[in-house]
Amino acid sequence: MTSTIYGFVDYSSKVKVFDIFGYSTNGIPGIELVLPPRIGKQFQQKLIFLTRKNNLQIPMRRYVLGIDTDYEADFNSGIKQLELPFLVLFWSMANIIKLTKTENCLTSGELSLNGKIKVNQSGKSWLTAVDRVYEEYFGNDLTLIGEWGDDAELPYAKISLQELFSGLKSKESGPALGKVARNQVYLADNDLTEQH
Repeated sequence: MTSTIYGFVDYSSKVKVFDIFGYSTNGIPGIELVLPPRIGKQFQQKLIFLTRKNNLQIPMRRYVLGIDTDYEADFNSGIKQLELPFLVLFWSMANIIKLTKTENCLTSGELSLNGKIKVNQSGKSWLTAVDRVYEEYFGNDLTLIGEWGDDAELPYAKISLQELFSGLKSKESGPALGKVARNQVYLADNDLTEQH
């Protein structure tokens, strides 16, 4: 199984869009991230931790995820904003969240260890990222995943984080983990989505 998703980083008033790819095989089970070592290990452990914390059942496969870029400088500031795209791609490949396809999706957000998701709500950032992805890859087939401010008039399909995570089920307890309360997503008990 192969899949891709688009993530964007907004730092120093610059928006950079990244192509994130993933595939899974019947090899030795685990997750491998193709990123610079310091960043890759941190992302990998955070994905594993959040999956275990939520008691989610992952099929026993080998998952490889990475970014299509040669520029180390791109990772300096704001790279944590790619944690949400990595999580969405990984959980989608493992059939934890139900997305028909991720190839046309664009998202951005940071994950905390307690499950909070810090999302970029700047309409300007979203519009800049959409323009870059739209020009290069898509017509009207673009789907945005996240939360955005009222200043963003985005005429594309949208999936809110509440909608995306609302159907998560734990392998042990069974209740939905993506509970919605006051426009915040709970990835685990007592965990909130922060919106900035």
